[in-house]
Amino acid sequence: MNYLFFDIECANCFMGKGKICSFGYVLCDEHLSVLEQKDILVNPRSKFHLGKPEENQGIELAYPKAKFLKEPSFDKIYPKIKELLERKDQIVFGHALTNDLNFLQAEFERYKLPTFYIKAYDTQIIYRQLKNVKNDVGLERLCDEYEIEKEALHRSDYDALITMQVLKHMCKEKGCSVEELLKDIPNSYLELKDGVIIKKFNPTSPAKTLLHYAKKIHMDKTIKDEMLYDVVFAMDETLEESDMKRAKKIVNLIRRKGADYTIRIKKCNMFIEVNSDSKKAQKARDILKENEGLFKIINLEELQSMLNIEEEL
Repeated sequence: MNYLFFDIECANCFMGKGKICSFGYVLCDEHLSVLEQKDILVNPRSKFHLGKPEENQGIELAYPKAKFLKEPSFDKIYPKIKELLERKDQIVFGHALTNDLNFLQAEFERYKLPTFYIKAYDTQIIYRQLKNVKNDVGLERLCDEYEIEKEALHRSDYDALITMQVLKHMCKEKGCSVEELLKDIPNSYLELKDGVIIKKFNPTSPAKTLLHYAKKIHMDKTIKDEMLYDVVFAMDETLEESDMKRAKKIVNLIRRKGADYTIRIKKCNMFIEVNSDSKKAQKARDILKENEGLFKIINLEELQSMLNIEEEL
């Protein structure tokens, strides 16, 4: 079994459509020893718009713009990329793959090329699940954490190499092989199928998952409570992380009764404390020390009374 790591850089992303200027890859054997490494440069047939790297408002590509303009356009290197990604007996990896798969699909559409099936594992998601962290972590920060040399960031083949090294470090931490790691974290991949990206994992934090759920719930005229119309609730992270079903039940009641829900403590006027030792509960108390009366802290029993329900929350 071989492993293919790839990364993409774009000249711009106007209208949300990436114009690819490089496709870099690293092919490894089952021991993560490098068999092949290459950066395929592409003429983007579009303007370069990278922000202002000198002001830390964009990125700086690894080659002069003129070098890209001398290379073939994406439709000419499409057969090579397709052959690379469709090889049998290999597993494909990338970091923050949603972006790269979107870039590929945008170019398929721009050049009227047939889309093809891609399945790839995302080391960003593997890291999040392995470390139990909520936020996405970029390659640069992972280089710092794992003491990986950062000599050529934003050169596609080098970023692909870093992705491989990050995976190797995670396997070493867990004391397992790549395939054993993937068995433990099975839903860390994405698929590009019929031009649509399918995610096998929840890419958002539990808090944002609950907030998205809350926005879909509307006031129920049969149980609305006018006393709750101006009330905005927030909640500590205990239920979000350990019992999402129960958290959604509470948010459902809050919204149907006519109140609102937020994940930002300073935006609420009622903070539901499930566990006084949780980070969010401690933060709420710190905020109240500096902003007395900004909101009120209540427990689940008090919430039950406010919602005027008999069932225990």
